[in-house]
Amino acid sequence: MLASEWGRLIYLTSVGVVRPLPRLHTSNVMRAGVAALARSLAGEVAPNGITTHVIAPAHVDTTRRRALVAAAATSAGTSVEETERRQLAAELPVGRWGRPEEIGELVAYLCSERASFQTGSTHVVDGGMTSI
Repeated sequence: MLASEWGRLIYLTSVGVVRPLPRLHTSNVMRAGVAALARSLAGEVAPNGITTHVIAPAHVDTTRRRALVAAAATSAGTSVEETERRQLAAELPVGRWGRPEEIGELVAYLCSERASFQTGSTHVVDGGMTSI
């Protein structure tokens, strides 16, 4: 990247970077460290056409998310549908899970030349989670 004077560093973390998540202390600290790394590098590599970004998503509809909801439902003795309804109401003002392609589209933009003036930022993709 330095030799070609162009590059993009994208760090995918979680919304825990901007709003620490309960019972995930080690994860919260480590992810905050990744965000600090991205900000620290931004000033060093920007003169070489390299940008750095942190993407901090909340609940994205993945196989892992579905497994966690199913486990929570079993533990609480409720249905998956009821558990999802409660989680959405409590955590996501938009009322739905994020879609993987929404994260992918942001990555594609940040990797493009159109985003060459942006660097060292954390991009929160959380359906409003950190606003409540």
